[in-house]
Amino acid sequence: MGGPLHCNIPQSIMRRMHTQTNRAAPTRATLLRGALVAIFVLSVAAALLVQQVFTGPARRGAEILSQVRRKTLADYWPAGGEVRWYIARASGGKPVAWRAGLRNSQSQHFSGQSLQGDLGTTIAWGRWQLRPDASAGTYRSLEEVGGVGTRDTRIVFHDGQITVIGSDGLVEISATAAQPDNYIPEGMFSLVVSLVNKRRETARFKMIFDSVAIEHGKVMFVPITLTPQGHGQVRADFSTVRKQASWLYHLDESGQIVRIDDPSGLSHLLADMEQVVRSFPKAGPLLSKIGQGLES
Repeated sequence: MGGPLHCNIPQSIMRRMHTQTNRAAPTRATLLRGALVAIFVLSVAAALLVQQVFTGPARRGAEILSQVRRKTLADYWPAGGEVRWYIARASGGKPVAWRAGLRNSQSQHFSGQSLQGDLGTTIAWGRWQLRPDASAGTYRSLEEVGGVGTRDTRIVFHDGQITVIGSDGLVEISATAAQPDNYIPEGMFSLVVSLVNKRRETARFKMIFDSVAIEHGKVMFVPITLTPQGHGQVRADFSTVRKQASWLYHLDESGQIVRIDDPSGLSHLLADMEQVVRSFPKAGPLLSKIGQGLES
């Protein structure tokens, strides 16, 4: 058998092939550089988008609270006392719980109380006090079942620091942390919901819930996102280590909350003291005393 097959290619063709190969190489390099630039640009854009999604709402929350501190609470709350009552009703309209929010506006400070109860013997109350610029304040809440305290929570914040003290009736624990710029102090949540509704932009805040005020020796700040839904509605989404839930707040034209739909399916409807006493006779003496005290 013969040897390997040989083919004689003219030199002119070889030169043209070499030239074309040299011309193609820069083209591939250019395409590669273009692809790398495109990947870099997309990566930067994605990072900026993620940053906007996660920091934009939090920044707006901090801006809203900074605005309140600059104007002071007197710019938003009228002088004197105010009481708001709500009745929680099941889907069939049956009243199953009640709550009240009470506020007293004075020149040196703003104070208030919150109460919640049901058809049984469970009652939860809280008392708060704020400086006019909301830069410092105190809060204490207590939950009772059958007249016996089951949870006691105290919060003190000033000079950018928050201290929480919690007790279950047997053991007391405490923790301190830096105050976030978007922290909503107790007593201001309804005002913040109204301001977010007016601004018509999603804003993220941090709060402290009595039930999870301290976890693993640290202050537990619960992130809560307020999203305007239009037509005077604001959705509140929050998540703790135990659950995630959404509430829907309905506001009237003045910015007051007239209805709250909670995750369990209950609707908390604006009422008056007489309606609450009529639906919950056992709570009558307590509600009457507190209501008269703040309204006087």
